[in-house]
Amino acid sequence: GPRGRSATSSGRGSWGRVVGVFVGWSCVGGGTCVWGRLAHSRLGPLMALVGMLWLFGRTMTLATNPVVYTAGLWLTDLWAPAFALFLLSFPTGRLGSRADLAIVGLFLFVTVPLEFLWFLFLVLDSGLNALGIAPNESAAHVIDTIQRDLISLGAVLLVITLGRRWLRSSGPVRRQMTPVLVGAVAILLQSASWIFLSS
Repeated sequence: GPRGRSATSSGRGSWGRVVGVFVGWSCVGGGTCVWGRLAHSRLGPLMALVGMLWLFGRTMTLATNPVVYTAGLWLTDLWAPAFALFLLSFPTGRLGSRADLAIVGLFLFVTVPLEFLWFLFLVLDSGLNALGIAPNESAAHVIDTIQRDLISLGAVLLVITLGRRWLRSSGPVRRQMTPVLVGAVAILLQSASWIFLSS
């Protein structure tokens, strides 16, 4: 998968774990606060979901049980469509167009059916891939490359869509949307790192 590949190639440093935990709990805490203050809004639960996927995925990849480890790798990628859904549904908590739905669908396509297919072929030195019933490094690499390209396309569409909304918005709404746009750019930068920095 887009992120899972890099997670399997080397261990995470302690600094990376600290940052990961901080980011995850920030999403969970922020989402819980929004949920409590605006019970009618879906943004709170969505933000909390992003944080939980982030935290559970990174925690589960510390396990030595193949099922738990594989599930953790999957969750480290599944946070991406949840985050895209959160960004595109701001500030109402609901997607506003079919284009928004298509972008989220693209992220889901990469992280659900393509991810499952990738796991079937993925070869891990640790032997912790519980789904690796047909190990084939070449096939896994091809699928991984397709995933990275599609995630990058989704990230570009996400930035363009949110950028256009930001430009069309009034001053107060622009200020509210700025963190959302920054989040979309962060996904784009992460996608670029998957393609150009991962081996």
